[in-house]
Amino acid sequence: MNKLKNLFGKKNQPAIDATSYPEDIENNPAISDSSYIRNQRLIAMRPQASEASNFKILRAKILRQLRTNQWNSFGISSSRKGEGKSMIAANLAISIAMDANQSVLLIDMDFLDPKLAWYFNITVKNTIKDCLFFNQPLSRVLIDSGIERLNNRLSILPSRPGTYRTSDLISNPKMQRLIAEIKANSEGKIIIFDLPPILVSDDVLASIDYYDALLFVVEDGANSGDDLKKALQMVDDKPFLGTVLNKSNDLVNYQDYYYSDQA
Repeated sequence: MNKLKNLFGKKNQPAIDATSYPEDIENNPAISDSSYIRNQRLIAMRPQASEASNFKILRAKILRQLRTNQWNSFGISSSRKGEGKSMIAANLAISIAMDANQSVLLIDMDFLDPKLAWYFNITVKNTIKDCLFFNQPLSRVLIDSGIERLNNRLSILPSRPGTYRTSDLISNPKMQRLIAEIKANSEGKIIIFDLPPILVSDDVLASIDYYDALLFVVEDGANSGDDLKKALQMVDDKPFLGTVLNKSNDLVNYQDYYYSDQA
């Protein structure tokens, strides 16, 4: 249980307070409104704000591990619903794509409760399921984030809610071929999978071979130790990038989250 041992380490990291933002406004008309950015918690879109500094730290730590191990993909999950994994996935993808040397593909693989379209204000017409069952080419499904300053360095593969027997869908040979196609056409990109919570379904186990490593999101004070142990034991054989502690109240005047490295 070395993963659990370090789950709440390094508490001297500053947390993030998303209550204040610089006055500059993102040029993208779809998500340029500052109140929208605040409500959607797209903190990483304000790279000059002190609140975004932890995503820069998280980005640096993750990219270092990916390069060291020659990986280019990872999944983001949690043990239960509502811990903020999709918010972390959206902000981390933005933060990585802010680096002019990086490009990102963000895949919404939480078929039971997809959230990425909401975060990026996307009207979803085609989804990953259209590639599988209606022979839609990936080019018709992939959506650019539309964030002007990213210069097309962040693409999103969205999903819609309402899918049943999701683990069967994920383990379907068509899905396996689609993921292989995505990887073959994503040279130089970082691929991030927004996964469902581990204890909600067996979807994470069904998708475990699609990505190189896992990043784990924990809502501070919301989960029992038993939940955490069970979730981590279920994916114990998968390389582990670290944990993000979300909604932390441990530090005075801060209420959001900070990054806790595995090392």
